[in-house]
Amino acid sequence: MVITASSRAALRVLLLGSDQFTSIHLLRLFEMFQVGRLARLELMTAGPSQCPARRLATQLSLPVHAWQPTGFQFDQFDIGVVASFGRFIPASVLHQWPLGAINVHPSLLPRWRGSAPILYTILAGDAFTGVSITEVSASGFDKGGVLLQRRLELAGDETAPMLVDRLAGLGCDCLEATLDDLPAARRAAVSQADLPYARSLAKRPDPTFAHLDWSCMSAGQVDRTVRAVGHAWPLRCRIEFGGTRHGRREAPVTLAGHRRVNLGQASELPGQIRVDLDSGLMLIGCSDGGWAGFTSLTRAGKPKLTASEMRNGYLASRGSWARLIGLPNGYFSAPARKPVTLAKNDNAEVSYSS
Repeated sequence: MVITASSRAALRVLLLGSDQFTSIHLLRLFEMFQVGRLARLELMTAGPSQCPARRLATQLSLPVHAWQPTGFQFDQFDIGVVASFGRFIPASVLHQWPLGAINVHPSLLPRWRGSAPILYTILAGDAFTGVSITEVSASGFDKGGVLLQRRLELAGDETAPMLVDRLAGLGCDCLEATLDDLPAARRAAVSQADLPYARSLAKRPDPTFAHLDWSCMSAGQVDRTVRAVGHAWPLRCRIEFGGTRHGRREAPVTLAGHRRVNLGQASELPGQIRVDLDSGLMLIGCSDGGWAGFTSLTRAGKPKLTASEMRNGYLASRGSWARLIGLPNGYFSAPARKPVTLAKNDNAEVSYSS
C-alpha cells in the first residue's frame, strides 16, 4: 500500500504561542481540525491571561493550557507546533512528542534569529523576508534544520502589524504543507549553515527602540523606526528651544502622525523644525539632509500641538527658535540605542529558492 498525505492518520497537535501571529496559525489549524485533517487541537500559552491566542481559542471552544514544562502530559499529542512562543522548550518536553516539534519563524533563517524578526526586518530596510519552518532544537532558539522556506518581497512601506499579517498568512501555507507530508519535509531538511542568508540576531526590543536621535538618524531610518515600533511605543526625543527674552530650555516630547516628505531642499541642521501649513506638518531635519514630517508634538505635561500651534507658539516671536535633539543615556531608565544598520551585502540578492 502506498501511503499518501490523505491516507495518513490525522495528527494530534499542541500549538504553543500567544500573540496575533499565533492566532492566525491557530485559525488555520482549526480549519484543518474541523474537516478531520487533525485529530486533536489544543493551545498552550506563556503570555498573559487575555493574550490574543487565548481569546481566540476560547471563542473556538478549544482547550487552553498555561506553559508548564513539568507536570503536563505532552505525550497526549503527536507533535508540537511553535508560533511566536518566546520560551525555551527543553529536551525533556521535546522527547515526549513522537514527532518532535516544528517552529514557524517569520524570517529567512539564519537571518534574524530571535524574538523580534519582523521588527528588525523593517529597521534594517530589508528588501525581502519570508517564513522558515524549522525543527525545534534543544540546543537553542531558532537553530534547528529548515524544512521549508518561502520568500516574500517587500515594498518598503510595511508597518510591523501589516507584516505580521502577511507573514502569518504565508506561514499558514508553509505549516499546512509541512504537516500534510512531514516525512518528506524532514527528508528535504537543510542545515541553516547551508543557506545563503546572512546570520543575524533579533534581540528582544524595548522602548528605547522608539527614541529618535536626530544627530545620527537619516530620514529613512526615522521612517523605518516609525513603521517598526511606532505602534508599540511613543516616538520620543527632546525639544530644545529659546528666544531673545528667555534662555535656552529643553523638555522631553513625543511625536505622532509621521508622514514621508520630499522637499527637494536639504535641511541645514539635524533636528531643525519647519512648519508647512499647507500640509499641516512639522518638518524635522534629519542627519542626511532629508526631512521627516509629523502632524503633532506633545511636550510632557502639556497639551498636544499641531503644526500651526507649533508655529504660533514656540516659533511665534522674533528671535525664537526650536529644534529636536536625542535623549541622553539612561533616559526613561534605559540606555540609548544606535540605529540599526545593515552590514555590507547583507541584503544582496540570492539564487536560493525552495
